[in-house]
Amino acid sequence: MKMAVVLVVVGLLLGPGYYVYHKFFTGRILHSIPLLPGADGFQPASFAAGPESSPIRIVLRVSTDHDPVIGNTAPRLHYSATVRAEPGTEASFPVEFISTSFESEFQEFAAEVATLPVAHTTTYHVALRQTEPSEMRVRSSVLEIRGNTTEPDMRLVWSGVFLLVTGALLLVL
Repeated sequence: MKMAVVLVVVGLLLGPGYYVYHKFFTGRILHSIPLLPGADGFQPASFAAGPESSPIRIVLRVSTDHDPVIGNTAPRLHYSATVRAEPGTEASFPVEFISTSFESEFQEFAAEVATLPVAHTTTYHVALRQTEPSEMRVRSSVLEIRGNTTEPDMRLVWSGVFLLVTGALLLVL
């Protein structure tokens, strides 16, 4: 029993905990840009980054709420994020937020939009367009640009998931 609990705790730290730490908390914040509502999402935002900050990670942080849900489908927000680097390289990334509650409540989300290498000082433009109607209301949103970020070692993440599952099975059986 004690060993199972230890496996679950170590699995949580090494799997999901390690992954979330690397995706959302490594590096340093270069820019924190409040986003203003636009016609189909948010007004575009721009920022500059240089090679001393490479790689950069663009993170969208959103605070939302919604009315109680009738039915079995959780409210979702879908965005298409278009990142354009001057002089004209452009890429689009899907971003999705799914409510964890069917009740009316305030929730905060964070999603990685993209992680990009920076070879020389460049100005980036980010446009976020909502792609589907949603029952969720956006209360506030911030585009966070982090520099000198690191990627999680997926071998450690999967090892943590294995330990977590093994510990959970030992607790159940």
